[in-house]
Amino acid sequence: RELRTCSLITEAEERISDLEDKIVEITTAEQNKEKRMKRTEDSLRDLWDNIKRTNIRIIGVPEEEEKKKGTEKIFEEIIVENFPNMGKEIVNQVQEAQRVPYRINTRRNTPRHILIKLSKIKYKESILKAAREKQQITHKGIPIRLTADLSAETLQARREWQDILKVMKEKNLQPRLLYPARISFRFDGEIKTFTDKQKLRDTTKPALQQMLKELLRQETQEKEKTYNNKTKTIKKMGIGTYILIITLNVNGLNAPTKRHRLAEWIQKQDPYICCLQHTHFKPRDTD
Repeated sequence: RELRTCSLITEAEERISDLEDKIVEITTAEQNKEKRMKRTEDSLRDLWDNIKRTNIRIIGVPEEEEKKKGTEKIFEEIIVENFPNMGKEIVNQVQEAQRVPYRINTRRNTPRHILIKLSKIKYKESILKAAREKQQITHKGIPIRLTADLSAETLQARREWQDILKVMKEKNLQPRLLYPARISFRFDGEIKTFTDKQKLRDTTKPALQQMLKELLRQETQEKEKTYNNKTKTIKKMGIGTYILIITLNVNGLNAPTKRHRLAEWIQKQDPYICCLQHTHFKPRDTD
């Protein structure tokens, strides 16, 4: 009987060992699949950004202006008003000029952006460099923005740096956003560059680590401040006010493509609160 019991135990242990090996194989296969998807996603993003590489996006110009004179004329007025030294050379490099067919946020009644396609990337870079140096760009005295035209994935990745970028500026760290979505800043006379916040958290230098810990704490405070301001605004609006609350059973968000598509959809809906169930995230995914 004892031999029979030992045999059953051995058989059970072998089965458990086989199952563990299969689990490791499946996990490794899933991880490799995610890596391949991430590489494909990055390649598609780079390809799309490459197609847009000579484009400039103009934000904030009322659509009524276009009906009077056309988009190319608006671009010419912006160049003359803000960068008179560039003259006709830049204006003559315009290959296409048009309004985008849709609003970035359908819930907000803001003007559709204007896209300007230039003949060479050097003209786009010279305009954006001049815009950064001038800081405030206007059209007929009204503030507008000039930005590079990037893919939705790149824009979303860059938006995730905005809060910490603001805190870094307050601390005079001279932060910059580099392509596609890297942050660069000066610390102890050296230029530091990071691709994401997790890399920021994982830095090993004690002095830099302490400074970044403080920055991330301040970033959290900024987000809480924004949330509290929204709450106060809604309370002031009184009767008839509604807020959009979304709750989704996402059935797993480990695939990068699914995460990005969901982020784009949520951004378009612009909810006040969004709850996600069954993300299947592991603790390391939520640090």
